[in-house]
Amino acid sequence: MKNYKILFFSFITILSVSLESCKKVLDQKTENTFDVFDRFNSLDDYQFALNATYGLFRQANYFGNGSTGAFSTLPDMMSDNTVETSSSLGNYVDLANWVYASNTDNIQNTWLAAYAIISQANLTLNGNGKGAALESFATNNQAQVDRIKGQALAIRAMVHFDLLRYFALNYDRNSNAFGIPYLKKVELTNPKNLPTRGTVKETYDNIETDLLAALTLLSAYNSTNRYNIDVAAVNAILARMYLYAGDNNKAIQYASVAITARPIASISTFPSIWKDETKEDVIWACSFNAGEGDPAANLYFANGNRSSYRMHTSLINLYVPNDIRLNTYTALVRSQSDFSGALRRVVTKHWGKGIFKDNIVDWKAYRTSEQYLIRAEAYAKRNGAGDLLLALNNINTLKSNRISSYIPLVGLTQAQLISEIANERRRELFAEGHRWFDIKRTTRTIDRNPDCTAASAAPGVACNIDPTSRSWAWPIPQAEIDVNVNMAGQQNPGY
Repeated sequence: MKNYKILFFSFITILSVSLESCKKVLDQKTENTFDVFDRFNSLDDYQFALNATYGLFRQANYFGNGSTGAFSTLPDMMSDNTVETSSSLGNYVDLANWVYASNTDNIQNTWLAAYAIISQANLTLNGNGKGAALESFATNNQAQVDRIKGQALAIRAMVHFDLLRYFALNYDRNSNAFGIPYLKKVELTNPKNLPTRGTVKETYDNIETDLLAALTLLSAYNSTNRYNIDVAAVNAILARMYLYAGDNNKAIQYASVAITARPIASISTFPSIWKDETKEDVIWACSFNAGEGDPAANLYFANGNRSSYRMHTSLINLYVPNDIRLNTYTALVRSQSDFSGALRRVVTKHWGKGIFKDNIVDWKAYRTSEQYLIRAEAYAKRNGAGDLLLALNNINTLKSNRISSYIPLVGLTQAQLISEIANERRRELFAEGHRWFDIKRTTRTIDRNPDCTAASAAPGVACNIDPTSRSWAWPIPQAEIDVNVNMAGQQNPGY
């Protein structure tokens, strides 16, 4: 119970700071104090609560990288996409080498960071219980009320889904295995009302309900800045969720809508995505500016010229010579702080905006290219009449926009197509936080040989993870179980 109290009041503090800076909109009692319980008396209050919800995505344990960057680059660091180098400071060795436990700080901090966003979204939806309800402002402001509510519901669903990806034993849509607690409000008084772990099915049901409600509320909303979740973004979230859940028909349906709404980037504009010079291919991004964090410095810290994790040789070898992605995502840079050492390949995909090399760049959480890959995989797995050709068409469309003088693939079998799609996901989505989850939902096998034993690798890098390892599901933080009487006996196996 104390955990939730700390969590609740910490996110109120964050909201308070956000609101205090907006003096033109909100009157403050004093220069230095702000009582959130006196707010939610205007639509502006709810809008600022939503803005604060978005701001929490920049936390170091979510998209930011001051700590784990759990939903940015960590899934690549935990997989066979990268190998820890001898330049690493070893801050994430427990996660990258799969030796975590129920008291691992980075896991507990990720849990708290995610539920802070969820709690902030719930505050946006429900107010503080003292002010006016959000719906009370609908008479003259229905469109804005719908936008606020739809975005908050979508955020709540998406963050729960992100948590499910780490903490669930499996992703089967109808699984009775433990899922995660689904928070629709924050309980501060009665410990009997603290959340319990629902099943995977129950978690999916709640995610789906929130997203479909958001889709209706945001049906007329198209964001121009890509920093707000709009109708295209909700479709993209649904498509990803349905792919994990194994619902190929719905994955195809929602990916198709997202693809229509946001064009894929061409070869000529593709490098500009990673410098924040174009919005093409971007469906939803978390903005980062100076002082707000650096979402990919764990891989390559540009200011210090430190490459902590490098691209695995097996992935390098997947790129053909005229594939624009390898030299967009990586570069040959001299080692040592003064750039006087030997050349080595470092990850520069998130180098910075424009000409800057400071790791301060927007985090592209959902892209059109992923939607093509989702649709291709769903077609290939559905394998009905004409589906393999449709899957192949999606892959060829993506590759033709990444490889100059591309010769389309033809005549692939279902097995060949599924293998090619998995490889294409590695090539396209490298360092975007997908690989660990892709392996978990499919083969559950990781082999880092031979790079893990190379001289450039950090000492003690783990080379393999057993398909039956407990590590595929993160442990529920022990502190959470200790303070929440309703989660007793609900730890994941092996912890």
